[in-house]
Amino acid sequence: MARANDKTASNRTPRELNRSLVLDLVQEHGPISRTNLARLSGLTKPTVSAIIEELLENGSVRDVGTESRGGRPARLLEFNDDSAAYLGIEIGVEQTTVAVADARGRLRARLDQPTVLRDPQRTVRDVAELLPKVLQLSGVPRKRLRGACAIVPGLIERPSGVCVLAPNLGWERFPLRAELSRALRMQVPVYNLPQAAAVAEGELGAARGQVSYVWIYVGLGVGAGLVVDGRLFFGMQGYSGEIGHCRVADDGPPCGCGRRGCLETFASVMALRRAAEVASARSPQLA
Repeated sequence: MARANDKTASNRTPRELNRSLVLDLVQEHGPISRTNLARLSGLTKPTVSAIIEELLENGSVRDVGTESRGGRPARLLEFNDDSAAYLGIEIGVEQTTVAVADARGRLRARLDQPTVLRDPQRTVRDVAELLPKVLQLSGVPRKRLRGACAIVPGLIERPSGVCVLAPNLGWERFPLRAELSRALRMQVPVYNLPQAAAVAEGELGAARGQVSYVWIYVGLGVGAGLVVDGRLFFGMQGYSGEIGHCRVADDGPPCGCGRRGCLETFASVMALRRAAEVASARSPQLA
């Protein structure tokens, strides 16, 4: 499992945790002095000062002048939104999106283009071609990218990052993580749409502050993202939450996964489209 919020990940050292704590406080409360950071964090002033010097050196925070309320003026610090940038890739059934966000997570630029179905290699090439364009549009140099992530409507095997099956895209056994990482020359972890959305819901949405919850997606397909004790739950191979391919009728409509009667064939946009097409064919009034 991976944490929905990695700030409490057990494999981080105390110094890394303290650094994250101080950086979060600067981001939330800045402009702020070292004295107030020590008070809010519970860390000693020397510890805070050492961390701040490191953050100033790497550009994560910046000095914005002094605050004088009597006595010795205090230097104020604020979070530097331009210190890093992050790349997001969404491969959808209808369009592929590449976007860049700043260090605060605010969207700087995005570009979309139609997805070519049944051709994953073409999709990877399209993403690689969109990258320099979206960076130019955002005004962010490539060297500022600190990470990337891709989401896709399909079954993602863990830890390989292979898209085992994406029936609505027409993909099967495609090594998406490896191919994107090679094409973009950086590591690109891959998740399915409900998993990524579940993390976002915990950070920004109705599940904020909750440690265990389920996010359910009903759109072109059907799926769920599970967060348990603050960690994204994948199951043995990464297929947890694939409720769209649970059989609900023994003799139901054929599904893109190769089976019949899956939930997705009854409760999805695709199912509604098929039902509308059948109704239209049967009724002159709807034709």
